[in-house]
Amino acid sequence: MAISLTIQGGTTINGIPYTNQMNVQNAIEKAYDIYTNPPNIPPLSFAIEYYGTYNGSYLGYMVTQLDGTAQQGSMYWALYINGVVAANGIDETILNDGDQISFQYQSYSEQTHGRTVLAHIEARKKARG
Repeated sequence: MAISLTIQGGTTINGIPYTNQMNVQNAIEKAYDIYTNPPNIPPLSFAIEYYGTYNGSYLGYMVTQLDGTAQQGSMYWALYINGVVAANGIDETILNDGDQISFQYQSYSEQTHGRTVLAHIEARKKARG
């Protein structure tokens, strides 16, 4: 089996080779290598940012841009694994063989994202004013 990656409104990459203890960041990097090699296909682009810690919680790395769309304000690239919003960032989310990664460009919602790393990032933004 392998991992798949889907970006809302854009790219889907199937057949990302799975390795033991692979995290989402590793999968995105492998997807980049796979997707940028075929001719006549627009390249996958992404940017990540390290958020460190906030109030004792490790925030880690988050995707801040995919295929030219960057997060702004309270709009984020929310990470989903097998259709369920991930609690952690891309470096802390360990995958299983066959997992389906998806990124949805969404406005922060306490109901959807309140128990995820996005809640801490949103709180840190508000605290900074």
